[in-house]
Amino acid sequence: MKRLSECKTIKEIVLNIPEKVCYNISFWLISIYFLLPIFILLTNIFVKGSSIMYLYIGLFVSGGIGLLNGLLYFLKKYFNGKVNKRALLPIIIIGMYFIWCLISCILAKNREFAFLGNSYRRDGYISYLLYFVFFINGFIVSHNKNYIKRTLHFLLISSSIMALLFVMNNDLTKVLLIGSNMYRSDLNVAIFSQYNHYGYYLTVSICAAFSMFLFSKKKEMSIIYLLDYILLLYVLIKNDTFGCYLAVCFSIICMFIYIIVLKKNIIRGLIVVLSLILVSCFFSNVGNNLFKTGNEMIGIGKNLKNIEKTLDKDGKPVLCYGTNRLDLWVNGIKFIGNKPIFGYGLENLEEPYAKVLRCEITDRPHNMFIQVGANTGIMGLVLYILFLSITFINILKKLKFIDKNVMCFVFICIGYITSSMFGNSMFYTSPYYMISLGIIFSVYFMERTKVNDRKKN
Repeated sequence: MKRLSECKTIKEIVLNIPEKVCYNISFWLISIYFLLPIFILLTNIFVKGSSIMYLYIGLFVSGGIGLLNGLLYFLKKYFNGKVNKRALLPIIIIGMYFIWCLISCILAKNREFAFLGNSYRRDGYISYLLYFVFFINGFIVSHNKNYIKRTLHFLLISSSIMALLFVMNNDLTKVLLIGSNMYRSDLNVAIFSQYNHYGYYLTVSICAAFSMFLFSKKKEMSIIYLLDYILLLYVLIKNDTFGCYLAVCFSIICMFIYIIVLKKNIIRGLIVVLSLILVSCFFSNVGNNLFKTGNEMIGIGKNLKNIEKTLDKDGKPVLCYGTNRLDLWVNGIKFIGNKPIFGYGLENLEEPYAKVLRCEITDRPHNMFIQVGANTGIMGLVLYILFLSITFINILKKLKFIDKNVMCFVFICIGYITSSMFGNSMFYTSPYYMISLGIIFSVYFMERTKVNDRKKN
């Protein structure tokens, strides 16, 4: 192996760098991002400023490093002639999606919002590219199962510390968690802008905790994972984000189906389910929420016949029930029909919603799939669904052979996608999803025998 100073071409430099370097960079990049909330807690003590801005800076710094690492990794594969032909289909789908999204942003009425996002969400096209960088580095780190497990530990360390501070609920914890948050002043948001954003983060962490408990071989660690799962579940219930609670329940149902199919860890699976039931019964208003939701749906049904009684300023009917999700979804679907080809562009739905809503001012349909369709048109939505379908179909085909650490991220993705059916993406929560998606996407390239061999190692 030559010294880097002796290399004369880019190819020689790239080939001279061990591939292990890419794995190490991806691991530390993801680990540091998972530990970023701890850094925010410390800055809230010593530095005056918005913690949200630190999270945004963290996104860009991590994204920049991750981009260079991703380029290095794929250049090594290219120069070594190890490009997998199976990668052609997903690459085409991803490439088409980003090209389609780019055209949508160029055609958007507010291009500044489309590319940079608004001052609150910062969820424009540039952020989407950074999310994809996290996806790539999640894919890279998936080559080392020990690295995957360690990243989960870092995620649980951060979320557990914030959860403990939430439970303590004193003056010090308020300084640590809230600091100088310009948007909120209660512990339900932690370091984030809204309580439901913290709910998405808790959903990811809870799915990681019960998955680690399910697969742990050490009794001592199993107890720690179980206690952590109960702690995070308690905080989620107190956080009172019902959509995220439903997402956790659905992920646990999928977990239980998985262990029944494999006929393994059934006792631990029952413990996870029983813990959910007990914590919910003792600490939550889940029953009240379900009763309230049922009454709201009955109310919607009754008022559909007399919808003319609920009109907006232009005399158009509106549905104002619960958190107004139904009205947001219905109008979001209409927006897809209004601009079916390229959509409105990213972050450009506030004006269309302002014209039809009476109940609230919003810029999102609170549903990821409707949002993708309204932002990028039917083609963008089809490409997004197609990519997810390819990923999860391959997981189902190779379910019995997938490494347990990768399965942890499968349950995380299930939880996040389910919660996104009721909520909004945000620049500081999306990377958790994209990292997880990148890790589970690695299953697409694994042959069943190779996955089985990897499982034995």
